[in-house]
Amino acid sequence: MKKNLLMLCAFIASFTLKAKEINYKNHSPRPVVGSYYVEGAKKTLPPNKIKYQLLSHIFHAFAVPKDDGSITQISNDIVKEAHKNNTRVIISVGGGGYKKFAKITNNKKTYKNLIQSLILLVKNNDYDGIDIDWEFPENKIEGQNWNKLMTDLRSELDKLSQQSNRLYELTTALPVGKWCGKWISREVILKNIDFINLMAYDGLEWQAGYHSPLFADKNDPKKIAFSNWDYWWNENKIPKSKLTFGVPFYTYVFESIKPYTKLPNYNGGRQVAYQKFLNRMKKEGGYTSYESTENLATWYFSADKKVFAAVDTPKTIAFKTNWAVKKMKFTGVFSWALHHEYDKSNQNFPLTEAMKKASE
Repeated sequence: MKKNLLMLCAFIASFTLKAKEINYKNHSPRPVVGSYYVEGAKKTLPPNKIKYQLLSHIFHAFAVPKDDGSITQISNDIVKEAHKNNTRVIISVGGGGYKKFAKITNNKKTYKNLIQSLILLVKNNDYDGIDIDWEFPENKIEGQNWNKLMTDLRSELDKLSQQSNRLYELTTALPVGKWCGKWISREVILKNIDFINLMAYDGLEWQAGYHSPLFADKNDPKKIAFSNWDYWWNENKIPKSKLTFGVPFYTYVFESIKPYTKLPNYNGGRQVAYQKFLNRMKKEGGYTSYESTENLATWYFSADKKVFAAVDTPKTIAFKTNWAVKKMKFTGVFSWALHHEYDKSNQNFPLTEAMKKASE
C-alpha cells in the first residue's frame, strides 16, 4: 500500500512538473485566439493594460523593411509583458500600406538583408515567430518570391529553434479570395507555414454596407458572404488546422447615403474603431438600431446626422468564432486590431472576451 502511494505521488509530481514546463517557449495553444497589436497605438493601449490571459497569440505590427532589406529595431516591451502571462508574440512584417516586398525580394542583396534582419529581430526581441503581411503577391514572379521567402524563413527559424530548443512559428496574413492565392504554392504552405490568418473583412465590394458578413444579408443585392469565399479550404485543400479566421474590431461609417448605395471605390466610407464609434453614438444621441438576423451584426442609423454603420458587437464576434472554431474546425480566430476596442474608462476588452469565451 505504501509503495503504491509513493508511486502515485511520484506520478503526480512528474505530471505537475511537465505541466509547469509547458510555456510560450515550447507550446503554441490551440485554438488560436490572437490579435494584432499596433506599435503606433501605445498611447491608446499601453502594453501593461492588455488582458493577456484572453490571448494565445499577439501579432506585433509592424516591422517595416527599408529599401535595402534592413529593419530598424523596434521596442519589445509588449513581448516582455506577454511572456509573463505565457502569451506568444509574433512579429508581423509589412502591413496593408507597405508596397516594397516585391522589389526587395526580387534582388539577391536586399533579399539576403531581409532574411538576416528578420532573424536578428526575432533573436534580439525574443519573438516567438514571424508573420508576413505581404498585401499582396499580384503576379507569377511575386508569387515565386513569396514562396521562396516563406521557404527560407522556415529554414532559418528551424535552425534558430535547434540552437535555442524553442518553438518558432511562421504565419502569414492573406485575403480569403482566390485572386491572390493563385500565385502562391500550396506545397510551400503545407511544408512551411504554421497557419494563415484569413482576413475576412473589408469586403464592401464598391457598395455601402456591412464589410464583414459571414452570411449574406437579405437586403444585399450582391449577397456577399465570407462563408462562401472558401478558396483556401475547399478549392485549394489547405487543411483547416492551418487556417485562422479574422474578425474586425472596427466598422465603416457612411454619411448622406443609403445602405447598399454604389461607391466609387472598393472600400468606401470612413473606417472607425469599435470603441470610437460607440463613444460617438453616446455623445451625439439619436441613433436607432436593429440586429441582422443573418449575421447578428448591429446596424445603427442617425436620421438627423444622415449616418449609418454596421458594427460587429460581442454577440457577432461570438457568433463568428463559434462558426470558425467549432463548426468549421479552423485552428483559431484573430482580430484586427486590439486597440480598436479598448475603453480607457473601464479598461475592458468586450470583443476579445467574447472571442475567447466562444472558442472554449
